[in-house]
Amino acid sequence: PDYILAIGGAEADALAKAETDIPKFFALVTQPERHGIAFPGVLSSSPDLMYERMEFAQKILPEIKIFTVLTSTTTLGGVIAGEKAREFAAKNPGYSVAILEFGSPDEIKRFAETINKNQGVVFAAPATAVALAFPEILKGARARGVPLVAWSGDLVEQGALFAYGDENYDIGREAAYLIYEAAVTKTPVSSIGTRTVKPALVINKKAADSLGIRIPSDILKQAAKIVE
Repeated sequence: PDYILAIGGAEADALAKAETDIPKFFALVTQPERHGIAFPGVLSSSPDLMYERMEFAQKILPEIKIFTVLTSTTTLGGVIAGEKAREFAAKNPGYSVAILEFGSPDEIKRFAETINKNQGVVFAAPATAVALAFPEILKGARARGVPLVAWSGDLVEQGALFAYGDENYDIGREAAYLIYEAAVTKTPVSSIGTRTVKPALVINKKAADSLGIRIPSDILKQAAKIVE
């Protein structure tokens, strides 16, 4: 191949360690310096935005003071999301924040069967293990009428109440631009910078209606997309 693109933190970790003269790029990676990555790519801010998702939940569901975060310590994105959730808990003492860290998708799938309203709002963190278990998480939350918050618009399309984070399409588009710079404009890879995408708020109004939740109009105005 002429270029190698690693999509995701684990994949970028492996590529960073690979000994090759083929130009390297990454996409969907948070805080690449913590991965030891020194080549260009497209950043993912979704793990860092866990705090902001919790703030949106405060505004959308002001009567619920219990937040439950499902994350994993097996990937850096999950670790960072957990850090941001702890930061929110420290700054908002009126909230009860439970951060549940899992080691595998199977553990999360088993937990999903026990989701209930005592957990308040459930937040699915942008971690590989959580993504692999997301259908079961969604099924458990739906069955018991529990609001579920995700990190990407495609998960809102599947049924989550809302998401705030990077859109996969935008990440892919920016990654294509990086390859274009190298392949077509012949820009040296060492001169190609890291790209970012603008986070998007996506709201599932149909899910909100089924849960009896009224989304404030000022929040709806901020949405990049509303699923009816």
